Amino acid sequence: MSVKWYLLSRWTRSLRAFYWQFALFDNGERFDPVLISSIDGQVDCHELRYKFAKKLVFSEDTVLDICCGTGYGSQILAEKAKKVIGVDGSIKAIKFAEKRYKNKRAEFIRTDFWDYKKKADVVVAFETVEHIKAKSLGMVVGRLRWLAKRLLVANMTYNEAVGNSPFHYFFQITEKDLKKMNLGKIKFYFQAPDGRIVDDKCKIAKVQNLIFVIRI
Repeated sequence: MSVKWYLLSRWTRSLRAFYWQFALFDNGERFDPVLISSIDGQVDCHELRYKFAKKLVFSEDTVLDICCGTGYGSQILAEKAKKVIGVDGSIKAIKFAEKRYKNKRAEFIRTDFWDYKKKADVVVAFETVEHIKAKSLGMVVGRLRWLAKRLLVANMTYNEAVGNSPFHYFFQITEKDLKKMNLGKIKFYFQAPDGRIVDDKCKIAKVQNLIFVIRI
């Protein structure tokens, strides 16, 4: 391949990524790894979180994927779970998920976070907690915990600076804030910018995401 065609190919992929990330998926708050191969390493981080959650799922589990976005994470969970229900408030995202990822084990529903009331064995809520408008962080986490029969797996941006994202309502959250809520059997994991997930934050130079697992 000539340098000219290589550069044109790269430019075309970048333009397509820009369209899907910003024009379709809410200014980058939603994306799909099939369409966007790499955005500053974000895809790897997102996929690795879902693969982490999949290890905690049993084959007989029903799983609720809250704020599922484009649905790729629901598909990952459906590789192991008996049934996965992905829910999201975005009509565009749900339509995309139904077209690309709906199968016998994965289905998608458009609904508001506070309106969905059907419990599942496992609730997965990635890129969710800080996006939900509520009077307190405890209200959001409490709602997620109520939906889970056996396990809740969720994450938040770790100790994020106030005002860092116009899409977030909660900032500067660390494991200390969740410990104060008396949520029961909770375990913390820490994700580095390169996607690695560890159980001791001292093992990585920088913590990008706080992952917490609550056993009901």
